[in-house]
Amino acid sequence: ALAVMDYARHRWGKETVEEMGLGYAPKGTQQLIDFIKKTGLSMELCKEAGLIAVDEESGREYAFFRDRLMIPVRDRWGSVINYTARTLSDDKDVAKYLNGRDSLLFHKSEVLFGLNTAMNIGAREELFYIVEGGPDVIKMQEIGALNTVAPLGTALTKEHLQLLKRFHPKLCFIPDADGPGIAAVMKNGRTAMEEGFRVTVKEIPPLEND
Repeated sequence: ALAVMDYARHRWGKETVEEMGLGYAPKGTQQLIDFIKKTGLSMELCKEAGLIAVDEESGREYAFFRDRLMIPVRDRWGSVINYTARTLSDDKDVAKYLNGRDSLLFHKSEVLFGLNTAMNIGAREELFYIVEGGPDVIKMQEIGALNTVAPLGTALTKEHLQLLKRFHPKLCFIPDADGPGIAAVMKNGRTAMEEGFRVTVKEIPPLEND
């Protein structure tokens, strides 16, 4: 836990970590189950929200997020509706980022990370910056580019674009320098133009290694 939070404070700063509500999911499951029971939360609701998963073969309940840096995903009004979570493990079989599953509150194809902060600034400045993921949004907003958002995954959907069009139809994509990052921008930019957006692409130095 200490190493994970030290990483977060080093990358984004203590103030940003506190403002964004970043935290840590323990390695095991029992702490979460004990917390659910202690606070009187509904286990069924926690399952529906994707915090508790169930093994199909054994029926065992377990914490969906384990030993990860927890980054809250908020809706446009600022309420937490899910999480994107980063591992610090070097195990290549473990996904670096794990997004919460769809639920009644959260549909990945319709949610843009950072929109609660970005929407008013984007409308005023008549521009939204699109980056690859939540951590890049945090860094961009931290350095003053508050009109930055990201899909939770590489694909920008038509639902995402219709949401942004309510504020302003101009986008600037900032791709990661790797091959998949450039390819994602090409695909997303084409989709955006088909939906009537004005699109530009801007390269900046890497913000920091993900």
